[in-house]
Amino acid sequence: MFREADVSDRSLSSAQELEANGKGLEIPGYQIEALLHQGQAASVYKARQVALDRPVAIKLLHSVHREGNGHPSSQQHEAWLRAKLSHPNIVTVYDAGEIGGNVYFVMEYVAGESLREQMRRGQPWRTRRALSVLQAVASALDYIHARGLLHLDLKPENVLLTETGVAKITDFGISQWIHQVDGASMLWGTGDYCAPEQRFGLGVDRRADVFSLAVLAYELLTGYLPGRVYISARRRNRFLPSGVDKVLAKGLARDKEERYDSAGVFYQDLAEALLNYRQHPVWGSLAALGIAALVAIPLLVERSLWFVPSGHGSSGSPTDTSPSVAPPDSRVSAQPLQVDPFRKALRDARDDKPGDGP
Repeated sequence: MFREADVSDRSLSSAQELEANGKGLEIPGYQIEALLHQGQAASVYKARQVALDRPVAIKLLHSVHREGNGHPSSQQHEAWLRAKLSHPNIVTVYDAGEIGGNVYFVMEYVAGESLREQMRRGQPWRTRRALSVLQAVASALDYIHARGLLHLDLKPENVLLTETGVAKITDFGISQWIHQVDGASMLWGTGDYCAPEQRFGLGVDRRADVFSLAVLAYELLTGYLPGRVYISARRRNRFLPSGVDKVLAKGLARDKEERYDSAGVFYQDLAEALLNYRQHPVWGSLAALGIAALVAIPLLVERSLWFVPSGHGSSGSPTDTSPSVAPPDSRVSAQPLQVDPFRKALRDARDDKPGDGP
């Protein structure tokens, strides 16, 4: 799978020599169209695979470090790892190679944006929407864990959302096989999303990824990062059910022995806590309010059929202000009671679920 690109007379010692629009980058079989992202470690371009006429993304690493024994570099390692993965919630790698000393790999083009980009726009994350993303990420993590692989850098920037809202994780740059990780390894992740044992080189396993998933869940549901000392999620989002804190606190446990052992189990417990809305005081209040409204309004309408205020005559001139009973043969027009709006309000409260966060 890994191959050297023919660069002819070009000598590209560094990817920074490429122009921002991708000019100067030539990879056989691909037509570069635009620069999608430029970072210190890599640049990502949108391209088209000529043979299949399909859009792809090409990630070009800015540096390469080969081991003395001739084994592939860590960048080649990432491409090799990802090429072995096939899951609907993981960005697929199609091809990989090297050009001018810089590793590149060709991957599925996700026509959408990162989770971070959506979060920065301040769009509300309703419970069902947040759960949809978390379920996809948890499924992808369980998939790689079952194959002996750790991600170790899960964060909103590494979760891509398609135009239809499907979440896909990407960037396996520091991924490791579980059996290759030892207690002396310090595998750098990203600040607030990194498990304590990973940050301090105390030895990691799949529970490090579960920690990162729990941070992501906390942030989606509250709009805040949990911080080093756990702060109740309900203090930051009062609409969350009480059971959510127990699940999040276990997922964010500083001691990995007290943490969830599986991303899927963490997600299942979180979903159960979030969807158990009928026991939440807010739901009870909404239900009571709705029932009271449905009972009170017919009584008010019934009262209006029999008591007619006589404060104004037909001409609008003041008359006796005391109420009078309508004669038996009088007819008072009344519109049918419309209960649909109340039913709709209750249904919306039920379907949206408490937990709508920033």
